[in-house]
Amino acid sequence: MTRSWKVSLPLILICAGMLVTTFKSYAWEPNIPELTAAANSASFGAYAANLGKWLSAKAPTSVRESTMRTVLKDPVVANALCQWAFLVKSGVGGLDAFAKASPGNKAFLLWILQDTRIMDLYLIGATPISIRQREDNSFGLPGGALELWKKIYDADPESRQGLYLRLAMATALNPPGTGCRGAGQPEKQEEPLARYLYLRDAHKKKELFPSFDNLTVWELRQVTCCMASNADMTWGREMVNIWNPDFRKNEGVVDTTTQVWRRNSPISHGSSYKNVLAGGGKCGPRSSWSVFICQAFGIPATGVGQPAHACVAYRMMDGNWRTAFGRSWAASKLLGMSGNEFIEGVGARLQTTRFLLVEHMRWLAATLPATNQGPILELAKYITKAPPIIELPVDRSPTAVTSLKSLEAPKDEGDTYFARVRGYVYPPVSGEYVFGVASDDQADLFLSESDSIEDKKLIAYNREFTDPGKYDTYPTQKSPPIRLEAGKKYYIEAVHKELTGGDHLSVAWKGPGVAGSVVPGVNLSPYPTGEKGSITREVWRSQAAAVVAKATVAPAAPAKAAAPVAPPVPPTFSAVNGVIHVDAASFCADGGVAVFGGHTGVWTVDSYPPSQVNGKQIHFAANMGTVWAGWKINVPETGIYELVAKGSTVNFDQYFFVRSYGATYPVKSATVSAVYHNMVKDLGAEKACDNNPGTRWAVNEGVDKAWLEIDLGEPKTISTCMIDERFFNRINTFKVEYKAGLEWKLLFQTNNIGILFERDFPPVTAQNVRLTTLDGRENGGPTIWEFAVGNARNGSAWLSFPCTYGLWGTTKPADIRLVKGAQTIWFMAPFQRGVSLKSFDLKLKGTSQTAYTPKTVIGGAKSVPSSQLKNNTGEDAE
Repeated sequence: MTRSWKVSLPLILICAGMLVTTFKSYAWEPNIPELTAAANSASFGAYAANLGKWLSAKAPTSVRESTMRTVLKDPVVANALCQWAFLVKSGVGGLDAFAKASPGNKAFLLWILQDTRIMDLYLIGATPISIRQREDNSFGLPGGALELWKKIYDADPESRQGLYLRLAMATALNPPGTGCRGAGQPEKQEEPLARYLYLRDAHKKKELFPSFDNLTVWELRQVTCCMASNADMTWGREMVNIWNPDFRKNEGVVDTTTQVWRRNSPISHGSSYKNVLAGGGKCGPRSSWSVFICQAFGIPATGVGQPAHACVAYRMMDGNWRTAFGRSWAASKLLGMSGNEFIEGVGARLQTTRFLLVEHMRWLAATLPATNQGPILELAKYITKAPPIIELPVDRSPTAVTSLKSLEAPKDEGDTYFARVRGYVYPPVSGEYVFGVASDDQADLFLSESDSIEDKKLIAYNREFTDPGKYDTYPTQKSPPIRLEAGKKYYIEAVHKELTGGDHLSVAWKGPGVAGSVVPGVNLSPYPTGEKGSITREVWRSQAAAVVAKATVAPAAPAKAAAPVAPPVPPTFSAVNGVIHVDAASFCADGGVAVFGGHTGVWTVDSYPPSQVNGKQIHFAANMGTVWAGWKINVPETGIYELVAKGSTVNFDQYFFVRSYGATYPVKSATVSAVYHNMVKDLGAEKACDNNPGTRWAVNEGVDKAWLEIDLGEPKTISTCMIDERFFNRINTFKVEYKAGLEWKLLFQTNNIGILFERDFPPVTAQNVRLTTLDGRENGGPTIWEFAVGNARNGSAWLSFPCTYGLWGTTKPADIRLVKGAQTIWFMAPFQRGVSLKSFDLKLKGTSQTAYTPKTVIGGAKSVPSSQLKNNTGEDAE
């Protein structure tokens, strides 16, 4: 709920009236000579004690937020306070021993202790995430962290400022091996210095995600602690970049967990995350994978325990955290606390200015006698639990500063910016006023009980978006009634955060003589000084994206409609120097059959890094019944061709069934006994003889006996038959016949069709050929994707893809017979785990006009067992 003055007034009065004991001025002052002497003598006890006494004397007698801010802003106080906290939380005895170890250590400590910013970064980075532990304020700094930090300091001068300073601190506080233990981790962890240098170099080479640049020390700790080897972290990035760069979008690599086969792995995970992905695993290994792949790209992450389950928590691009592949925060435990406690602590950390103020107040309170700490600690609690506020990028100057004639900003100015409108408001009549704020997207409204900016308080806010002028969409948009006195001026401030889409901000008021309208300029004056009639507006535009102004004026004349653009015609690939080289992304058609939903076909992906050299690739998704793509080729000679493909896989036993339809006879017409629910247009007879793997003939459920007859248009010599039932595998017994005069004669009768059935028989002359199903295996009726006859078999091959662990690899050659002429070659992926294809080559081995049976065809059919169907899809339905 919005913090109102009526609710907070008792606390304010108590805090204002509760005076801490007024300490006498302490004669001693913090000074560099004594600090240097303490370091050189390796004896910090007396110096720390003097700091504590001096700070306790500086504690304000009136415990108010504004006075606390004033005291803590003093640079001498701030430096002394950080020194005291650093000495006490490190342990004076431990620091003495560290200083005695070497002259370099003494210089290192002096470098730290003379820089308030460095001490603040380190102390805040080490502060626990739990608000409960923060309030206890008993945490200490890890004993060995200074030794690790010093090694990094000596090894890399770049570690002394900016991101690499924060990275050095994080590595020292959470070195490799301090993360969540799990599948894939090596037996021996990386050395801390090696981990720091590795992440530094990966950042320099722009291998980590952009959000890494802005991580805090605490957030970086959730990366440096990664349990993986540096080699595995490199591989993890390369795997995503090559195998499926789409996972890079919006820094969404955590979703690669969907590709970790949810099963008991048939291979040992050993000491490599490669085997976690290749073999799969249940929730534990999948949780380990999620944490690892996030950290490999520089995304903070940690494991999460839930009832009978494990999953991941990770930082999103906006700084918030979420769980993935598990339940909510309420069911979670992580980093020694409940999920709700964790997310509360994360939310507090996102309020960086407030977080720093509260921690400084707690350190200052700790310098006082226990009996005098209460008021400061109570105020710190109060500030912590106040509603979160929008934090402006005040570390840089505003992009623009303008004046408004009322408390309403211009509409539809652009995207991704911050703004602050501030000045003074003058109530026309004494009485109670209610203020309201409307915005798109977010806004905070502050008001002071005086003209002092130090006394401002949040009185209303909006965390979604509203229509312009709508002040009652959410209850937090309105302030409680606030009594204001005529003749006085009050500081007022509205902070605005715009994301994308429409944008607006306005503040209205209602009170004595005010009906409920936008606060007008006559009752406003600018900050810090100025005459009545306007109010100051500051805007911070995004530095990462160009600002595009939104059009507000209609064009003078309607634009001429652009002519429709015809889709690009897929190329036909021909032989060059005896080799047909095919770019996978230039397919002419694709399709598939989904088991649990998803895109029924391949999708095109920009190869990474996105450049003309790398081009595009296609991806055959996991968990699909079957997926296929076809390419137009021009075969120069009939013969045996060697087929080699360049692809990327992350599991073992991946394969494609490759087929060409150039050899069998074209069909003039076809008839069938029945069509599924009479859907002739979609599932009619011709769909089973059109040389298109994406179409089929189907019959109603429960039907065993059905027939499909094809007419070749004229009598032709036939000696081979091809049938494709794809993954349905419903037909048990069937027969194929040809018509001789008025009599049907049997060519053969047998069992099982599957994805590839081919049968040679003694040549006969026929115009009409019939396939008849005699009985089936299940309630679903027969479904035939392709039925063809001829005097030579169509080209076909089983192309086995080795596990490349997501990197590019080349298949072993497979032989396929192709006939001369233009045709389409199809790659079909039945029940695979996700394969990316970059290209393939067909090289003529030798000409042949005779029928050819590929060595890779096993028997007459290759069916997928139901057990494989379950393992490949059923357990991965999430």
